Amino acid sequence: RPGRRTHWGFRADEVGRVMAATGQDFGGYVRMEDGTEGLRPDQLLPVLWKAVQELAAEVAELRKGRA
Repeated sequence: RPGRRTHWGFRADEVGRVMAATGQDFGGYVRMEDGTEGLRPDQLLPVLWKAVQELAAEVAELRKGRA
């Protein structure tokens, strides 16, 4: 279906709210002078990678408890 592909992504306004709520100054969220919000995907990768590492460690600990 050319031209009708599904695209997935993050909403800049949601990411901005989360970062503001946590007190983080996050370079992956930008607000332009005209009010347009955007994200820098390359800045999201380390955040997502850290979350994966933390979840993997938690899963490993849970598995130890079953052994």
